[in-house]
Amino acid sequence: MRNTASDAQNATTSTTATSAASMRLASTLATHELSRMQGVCEFSRLSPTVRAGILPQLMLGALSFSLRTLVLLLALASPSIAEAQFSDVELKLLRYGAGNVARVGDPVGLLVEVKNSLDEPTEVELVWETRNADGDIEEQSRNFVLNPGQPIERWVYGTTPIARNISDASSVITTLRVFSLKGGRRETELASLPISAESAETPGLAISTSVDLLGVLGPQTLGLNAYATNYDGRNSPAHNSLAVIARFGAVDDLPDRWYGFAALDALVWCDPSAAPARLSTDQSEALIDWIERGGHLIIALNANGDPWDLGGAGRHALQPLLPSVAPTRIEAVRVDAILPVLSLSTRNNAPNATTRIAVFDPATLDRQWRPLLAFPSKKAASGFAVPREGSLDAQVYGVERVYGFGTITLIGLDLYELSARRLQSDTSLPQGDVFWNRILARRGDTPNAGELKELEEAKRLSKGGVSSDLGGGGLIANRIGLIGAAAMGVLAAAGTFSVYWLLAGPLGFAILKSLRHERAAWVYSALLSLLFAIGIWLVGSTVSGSAPRVKYLMFLDAAARPQGETSLLQRQPVRASGWLSMHVPAYASSALQVGTKEDGRTLLRSWLNPSDPTIEGFPSQARVARPIDAGGSMDLVSRAASTDLSFRWLGGIDASWGALPSVASEVRVDIDRTKSPLDVRIVGTLVHELPQPLRNVMLIHIWPLRSAPVRLRDPNSSIRTPSGAMPNFGSSVTLTEWRAHEPLDLAKAFAPSPDREENPLEKQFDFRYYDSVRNLASPFSNFGVLKITTAEEERFLQMLSFFSMLEPPKYMHAPDAEAKMLTVERLLARDADLSKWFTRPCLIVYGLLEDSGSPIPITVDGDAVDSSGQIVLRWILPLPSSTDTQDIVPRLRADQASESPSDVEPTEADAVQQEDTEPQ
Repeated sequence: MRNTASDAQNATTSTTATSAASMRLASTLATHELSRMQGVCEFSRLSPTVRAGILPQLMLGALSFSLRTLVLLLALASPSIAEAQFSDVELKLLRYGAGNVARVGDPVGLLVEVKNSLDEPTEVELVWETRNADGDIEEQSRNFVLNPGQPIERWVYGTTPIARNISDASSVITTLRVFSLKGGRRETELASLPISAESAETPGLAISTSVDLLGVLGPQTLGLNAYATNYDGRNSPAHNSLAVIARFGAVDDLPDRWYGFAALDALVWCDPSAAPARLSTDQSEALIDWIERGGHLIIALNANGDPWDLGGAGRHALQPLLPSVAPTRIEAVRVDAILPVLSLSTRNNAPNATTRIAVFDPATLDRQWRPLLAFPSKKAASGFAVPREGSLDAQVYGVERVYGFGTITLIGLDLYELSARRLQSDTSLPQGDVFWNRILARRGDTPNAGELKELEEAKRLSKGGVSSDLGGGGLIANRIGLIGAAAMGVLAAAGTFSVYWLLAGPLGFAILKSLRHERAAWVYSALLSLLFAIGIWLVGSTVSGSAPRVKYLMFLDAAARPQGETSLLQRQPVRASGWLSMHVPAYASSALQVGTKEDGRTLLRSWLNPSDPTIEGFPSQARVARPIDAGGSMDLVSRAASTDLSFRWLGGIDASWGALPSVASEVRVDIDRTKSPLDVRIVGTLVHELPQPLRNVMLIHIWPLRSAPVRLRDPNSSIRTPSGAMPNFGSSVTLTEWRAHEPLDLAKAFAPSPDREENPLEKQFDFRYYDSVRNLASPFSNFGVLKITTAEEERFLQMLSFFSMLEPPKYMHAPDAEAKMLTVERLLARDADLSKWFTRPCLIVYGLLEDSGSPIPITVDGDAVDSSGQIVLRWILPLPSSTDTQDIVPRLRADQASESPSDVEPTEADAVQQEDTEPQ
């Protein structure tokens, strides 16, 4: 305890702190009462049927308000109470979101500093209070021990509050609290702090659900700002979705749970001062968990030093995921020699600049690593590289590994150094469409503001056009909505009450009077009350049901083990993500569990339709506890209404539900490189044992052949060719239905067409998802006003599955014609995008299962719940490429390295290398 002299010295400070603490307490309580009263006021705007169901809770709300007001007055009148609760602990919000950016409605982490002057070690609970879609208070919390006089930093996680306007999202106020614990129970509130994204030490930014988020560990943008080009106050017209860069200043800024990374589309680790050895155990596990669920970690190796210790062992937790053999370092490489893989331009502000690079030997790659990026080379007629002696031709400088549903990419170029040098005045290196598109699995050009201005002055820049939000939140709400069941219950109760009032009131009195039995009114009233009590119970049980129900829309993904892979270390992951609506026909607390209790990695959270983000709520607010590792468990307050939630799950499927597709006979790809266009055939047989026939099936074959690298049509223009190409060639076919136990012959399904095309997949996608949707759209509709048919909804589900592979807006048009421009935006299902698989050889099976029962456990209060809904199944089979290294080597551009005696003579194949559709 503090001594008397210390107390005397701090008397003035204590008095000031007491007054300030009292005001903070008063402000906090007043804020909560205003919020509660706002909910009471909103009661008048609710429909009569809903008001009938929640009228009793309004009385409880009024009583609660009175009690809280009394507490508020006592707090103001008693400074000693405020001092005991607030004088010893101080809160500070350091970070709001990953890299201080949070996508509205997505999981988000807050980094909080807790300072204290407590007398002894104290177990505390840090709580972040947010409002969920039902208007209740969710208490996101974690426990830890505060040591006297030692500040501590901890992450707490929740969901970014929804705001009607994105411009207001950063200023939405929520509350942080700290409680002391005794025996695991809250004892005293020690501190409280109203917060918003703007109030963080480094002010945070809230972004729209349609915006991508690219994380960078380091101060450079690395050319990624090309995806957020702003032209003349407008966003670039060349992309369906723009990106914001989230910067992490140090390793300490990385979250310690995987859902802290969930908003990121990718994380680029390039800072030479950021060593992975500084990751804590929790941070390492969070990063690995995020990757396995679909995250993308990109590591750019540094020219000086190797903090990743490639080829070493045991220095950091990520080392077992990296190649066991270190790459070869090449000293003093002229930047001009590698510039073609970084930029369309040959301009160089430092023509004599050199750098140090790392190249990988494909023969030594292990742990499922494979070549991804190689320097260009001349090619012979067969398409095989013919590298020049002493050059970088065909050397592999980038490799990748699929881990679960995510990816780890290693790049042997020091992107941090190359970006910092400002080698090109008008372009940030590396350039988006030249370098990043393949790595990030994106389509679309990345013209800078100057190039867009040139196009506009030449009257070739498209403007306006039409847009689609792919059904918006209504696409999900229409499929999972159980609000009808709750509404029918309320309507039935209201109707029954109306009949009771008539019989117990004027109509009953009139009947008794006509029979001259007015004195029997009390007997009549008692019998009538009993009869209607039984009737109401029967009606309620019949209309609303007596058991909880769940309806869902689920994306179910499975990545098959590569053929011939026998290692038990090779994972065969299954993941599910989606939305569910739960209806419990009672007024009680219910415990919902998605997945098993042993699986603490499931993410379950309240969901609010982003197309209509209005929280009406109930007059009586409840509190829902959400400990940091609650996983797929959530205690919900049921009010005989439906509750909407979203979930992300990873695990294994019980064999009793059914068996996913599998290889019945070896799947093989044969390529005849002597034909033009190349003849690519896939053979083999698949089979499945799913509980229902797979409907609306699409088979997508991604070839090992790559699209030609983007280039300028001529050196004096900004027109790119090919424009917005897919990263790889491929093809697709559709089937109406695929029944269980029915062999699927891939050779027959992909029977070659007599009029073969260079890249059938790209043309098929562009027609199916650009031209068709464009023709349905109009400048006056965003598909949010007009009713969408079931066929259109199913097409939108496909588009969400392949979003980054959709054709970008046609931002350029011929001088004498206006392009038919369509822009699509994604408001949800970001983690359902399979576009990363379009950069590597594989076979994707897509189809729909109707009312087959949930493949993952869903329980309420420990009992299995009646569930139904739609499953969007995506099964991926990785395919080998017999010429894997050769297929990734691009051809030399005409403006690249000068000829030398060791160059081979040009062949007919070399002569057509300039064709836009030529595979690389």
